[in-house]
Amino acid sequence: MFGDNQDAFHCDAEGGVFIVADGIRGRPAGARASKTVVNELPRVIGAKLRDLPEPSAQCRAEALTSSLKETSRLLYQNGKSTPTRSGMGSTAVALLFTAEEVIAIYAGDSKIFRFSEGILSELSTDQTTAAGLVRDGLMTEKEAVGHPLQYSLEEYLGKASPLKPGTEIVPLREDDCWILASDGLTRGLTNEEVADCLEDELPAEEL
Repeated sequence: MFGDNQDAFHCDAEGGVFIVADGIRGRPAGARASKTVVNELPRVIGAKLRDLPEPSAQCRAEALTSSLKETSRLLYQNGKSTPTRSGMGSTAVALLFTAEEVIAIYAGDSKIFRFSEGILSELSTDQTTAAGLVRDGLMTEKEAVGHPLQYSLEEYLGKASPLKPGTEIVPLREDDCWILASDGLTRGLTNEEVADCLEDELPAEEL
């Protein structure tokens, strides 16, 4: 396990916005990168939601996508303007809860899980080189585990090229449990082990 923690989070129960960011290890200022994301992204999301042309799920999803892209550009410019932060980056996962749906957005290899009726579902898709090779049939899932390309991110906030985040819209259901997690959780536990912990209703600090 890594000795330093470069994760950061934002919880706004009233506004329904929840974010986890993980600074990229091996790049400069990882902790600052993730902190910048959780400080800037809620502000950008709030501004874009106030300017929605209509209160539809699709418009909200587009607002979240645009917000993540804008925050990525802000992080890139931040790093570019300060030599000691040049190249810094962060993953991000975020949820927006409305009265009828949950909108999920992600970039990188952090995870979004939903635990519903005893079943753990992963809504995010890893945006790593290895995961892309698996999807293209050029590598098996078994070969990808522990492979160096498993940690090579194709999408992350702070990249020089335009960000291509993933988005999901799912119905809001009572009693569902949601998890936003960096690789600090998923490198230590399998999805099955996470589901077992949730089934046993273990407190979060015991995960």
